[in-house]
Amino acid sequence: MVAGGGAASAFGGSPSGGGGEPSSSGASGALNAAGAGGSVAGKPVDHDKASIYCAFPEIYSQSGKLSAITADLTRIKELGFSALYLLPITPRMKMAYPPHTWVNRPYSVTDYKAIDPAVGSDDDLVALVQKAHGLGMQVLLDQVLNHTAWDNDLIKSHPEYYVRSDGNPKNSASIVEPEGFPDTAQLDYKTSGDGLTAYMEDMLSYWVKTFDVDGFRFDTADNPYGPMRKITLRNSSSALRQGDFAWLDNSSAQHVVSFTRSDSSGKFVILIDFSNSDVSGSLTSPPSGTWKDVSPVGSPGGTTHMAPPNFALKSYDFAVFRSN
Repeated sequence: MVAGGGAASAFGGSPSGGGGEPSSSGASGALNAAGAGGSVAGKPVDHDKASIYCAFPEIYSQSGKLSAITADLTRIKELGFSALYLLPITPRMKMAYPPHTWVNRPYSVTDYKAIDPAVGSDDDLVALVQKAHGLGMQVLLDQVLNHTAWDNDLIKSHPEYYVRSDGNPKNSASIVEPEGFPDTAQLDYKTSGDGLTAYMEDMLSYWVKTFDVDGFRFDTADNPYGPMRKITLRNSSSALRQGDFAWLDNSSAQHVVSFTRSDSSGKFVILIDFSNSDVSGSLTSPPSGTWKDVSPVGSPGGTTHMAPPNFALKSYDFAVFRSN
């Protein structure tokens, strides 16, 4: 198991493995992104069939380079894996910034649009993705959207992106730590209009457009606003952790992702508005059942969403419904 520092995937489930040892896991936190070229680039990751190999570049080989993984891709493909998932390859904090301690984790991001020279160069990632696509494999990157390192330039240039103990959007000195992660600064997605969401959308687009990657896994996706919540709904339901996954068609598919998770313990419908505007519509293939809004704390729309088959979501809203 590769330690990810409180890792949580966007759709539930946490990928594991790496270090040169094969591992298949349902990395269901991968969000699909549109690529441009290659035999599999731009195709959605098949959550039901994908076999995902996780690699931590710095401990995968003696060199710690992306090029070592590239050289090994044919072997990984022959083992039966259809996708490669890389732990964060961005530069990390290299020293303590008192009173904040140093932990030396790849989840303490210094620069969202750079590759850590310790693992390689831009050309190395391009070569890796191109070879993977040539083998019919997809490449997923681990993205840390919940927090940054204390030496990330955003702290000085955009202190309004962060949660602050005094509520002053211009005071970088009052930025708070996420609970349990002293080497990082907590980003604030709850305050709308501060530009953070647009920044992150641009950052993710950069990796797709520049390197042709196929998707992302979002670290600590269950901790978007501040102190880590224990967001009980997932822990109490095996359906949200390991249940069957199925996409649902909806009338606003350009903005909204919709799907179900289900097993013998229950059935859930999940709706996510990835746009910066309010969206309404309906599920065009609604599952049967009477639905109760059980959205966790942090949903912009609270727990008063319109029940399926119709929906109304606020900007960047998400809703979780359980069948009664």
